Amino acid sequence: MSMVSTPASPPQGADILQLLGFGYDNTAGDWSYGPGGGLLRVAGLALLQQRFGRRLATPKGALLLHPTYGASLCDRVGTPIGDADVALLAQEVEAELLADAIVAAVSAVDVASDPGTGDLRVTPTVQLRDSGVVVDVPLVFDRFGYRGA
Repeated sequence: MSMVSTPASPPQGADILQLLGFGYDNTAGDWSYGPGGGLLRVAGLALLQQRFGRRLATPKGALLLHPTYGASLCDRVGTPIGDADVALLAQEVEAELLADAIVAAVSAVDVASDPGTGDLRVTPTVQLRDSGVVVDVPLVFDRFGYRGA
């Protein structure tokens, strides 16, 4: 007698990498390259910068399984930014960061454009959900994407 087992249905909202068996957990940390070329775990401010930088640089709708993820900030690099644009960008950044599971609140968003390079500098002040810690997260975007701080 042979037994055939059917896999359980994936939980609603399950991450595709978890479903494929990668054990991916992006809430515990992120990856960075070490000096010898190996992968290292990042945490703290560097983790927030990578996480938020990736989210804000990704064009909205670019991820097939997450069509509302992203803010396309890189599209604004090199364009003149007036006061009205700053207010709209700040609202867009706030809304996108509030969609992140680790963010409880966004109390301020500073937006500036570097006149020399055209880089977009964004510094949101966020409160983290689990710890309640409030932190400024400086981010810089160039025409290629999130560049760091």
